[in-house]
Amino acid sequence: MKTQEQPANSSSAGMAMWSIKRNWHRNASVAVSLLIVSSAALGGFSRAAGGEVSEIVSRVGIDRGIGLVLDPNPADLAIQIARQSKLLIYLQLPSEQSVVAARKRAEEAGLLGSRIFVEQGTWDRIHLADDLVDLAIVTPKALAAAKASRAELLRVINPLGTLYWGNERITKPLPDGVDDWTHPYYGPDNNPQSRDRVARAPYLTRFLAKPYFVPPPGISVAAGGRLFRAYGNLAFHEREWPWRNKLIALNAFNGTILWTHSLVEGFNIHRNTLLATPERVFLGDSVSCKVIEAATGRLECEIHAPEGAVGPVWKWMAMENGILYGLVGREEFFDPGHRIENFRPGWPWTGMSPGYDLKEYPWGFGRTFFAIDPVRKKVLWMHDEPNRIDSRGVCMKDGRIYCYSEQKYLTCLDAQTGKPAWRASDEELLKTIGPTQRAQNWGTGMSTFGYMMCSDQAVYFIGPHRLSLVAISTKDGSLLWHHPFGNYRPVLRQEGLYAMAPPRTKEDTLLFDPLTGKILAQMDFRRSACARPTGSFDSIFCRAHNNWGTSRLTVADQKFRRIAPMRPPCHDGVITTAGLLHWGAWICDCGVSMIGNITLAPAGDFDFAAEATESERLETGVVLTEEKGVGSHLCEAPEGPFR
Repeated sequence: MKTQEQPANSSSAGMAMWSIKRNWHRNASVAVSLLIVSSAALGGFSRAAGGEVSEIVSRVGIDRGIGLVLDPNPADLAIQIARQSKLLIYLQLPSEQSVVAARKRAEEAGLLGSRIFVEQGTWDRIHLADDLVDLAIVTPKALAAAKASRAELLRVINPLGTLYWGNERITKPLPDGVDDWTHPYYGPDNNPQSRDRVARAPYLTRFLAKPYFVPPPGISVAAGGRLFRAYGNLAFHEREWPWRNKLIALNAFNGTILWTHSLVEGFNIHRNTLLATPERVFLGDSVSCKVIEAATGRLECEIHAPEGAVGPVWKWMAMENGILYGLVGREEFFDPGHRIENFRPGWPWTGMSPGYDLKEYPWGFGRTFFAIDPVRKKVLWMHDEPNRIDSRGVCMKDGRIYCYSEQKYLTCLDAQTGKPAWRASDEELLKTIGPTQRAQNWGTGMSTFGYMMCSDQAVYFIGPHRLSLVAISTKDGSLLWHHPFGNYRPVLRQEGLYAMAPPRTKEDTLLFDPLTGKILAQMDFRRSACARPTGSFDSIFCRAHNNWGTSRLTVADQKFRRIAPMRPPCHDGVITTAGLLHWGAWICDCGVSMIGNITLAPAGDFDFAAEATESERLETGVVLTEEKGVGSHLCEAPEGPFR
């Protein structure tokens, strides 16, 4: 595919209620180019004894994903690993005879073509993509028998994986310049613009993986080479039922599903109550904030709302400089969802669910903000707002939390103390902001989408709920500028504020000066439907016109190009993390799209115009038959191509 000092009021807030599963602490960070651990016990790989393989697989902690074994006679070792793990094993052997022998042994074990795959090739070039392999084993016999390239093995191993090079254990760090997508809108500022410097055009397909179909709503975060995707309870087809109310973790480099975690039934997860670090996932719901080990899915502990908070339900959360910030409130409407079989394309915007069909928006309103040090398990401060806050109108940046109470005020909280830095309630300002619209249709999107984002200088009201685009100063809450149309989807970059126009309107996509509102560029383009635009190093992605794949705005020349095969998911769009671009599973059932988790990687210097000649590239295969014997060529008979 070508494609800090403890605030004075912290003691009054009390301690957060913790349900401890196991103590945990911040991991120390050590900068290394490679981590090498010598172990004489690794020579057991050569002997392939079942107990030793089981012990080593357990010690490595990798029991699923993609495995690679290089050994002169690797079949027995591969079979042992396959039987004691969920790894798919790839074998590469230099000679045709060794390939045939390995295939025959794997076929006898019932694993050929399902768990074990065997191809021919010399060991100086492994026939796998970059950063794909989770466990690579180059046995001492392989090192003695033939030339294997250490650099080549490090190319195919991914940073979550392990390479055994003879008796050395090696891990590879994340590449320089990659970035995490820690919050549903990238960061707590709600600006869906990645700082990843690796994922840049042109692209090549890296992998296609399950799940293929998932139920809405959905949100995604990513950190440390892992993707975490949460799915809701609105299953419109039977094929989506297994993923209802599930949080799944995926290896961002090859799509392997690492673990799943069940969500609270009926709690609408499409809000900012999911965030990730390389070590942990924080998941807020109607009961508590679950702290989950990122690598394994093990529940470490639960953080409950501080004593005295106005309600237990988590409405919003963010993390900045290692401190967890939350907004909680009273119990809210539990949406029962459904498991039905819908034969219409898309989803039914009318009759979506009891919760989404309510005229008054039922979710995400809270009053109590607080800050918690999750390492010391200590509440730093707690603050109650006089009116309920809409969590769709909360964002955070550089030690300041901005929050909106419908047609009452916009306020700024100091994240160090929890005290208001300013409160803007001027009648003219509130009139300019205007009432929050219901949204909830294909041209705007889900009513659960956020409508506020910020930079260090401005807070923006923009999105499917807004009649006007409004920019407000972060210094004092004064009006900076406004534009008389608000249903844009924003991406803020160094070039300015991109406002992606909605479908079937006369509005154009605009580039604004973020502080003055001056229109810097006007583009005759409208995004398709409700999918959220997101930004990478050199591009902005959104749904293409008439759902034909993905549109890519190249910011260097302000031109729109198309990635035809797949569309961005409605709720989270294209996620940029770990140097890769990720499209999520099919969530809305609109047509004209490849399905599943699809990931593209930068193509680098790949020659898209190269021509392949048959004499250089065609290899004749071999087949195992009783008549011809092992090693017979499929096309050796000259009389016809199918003999």
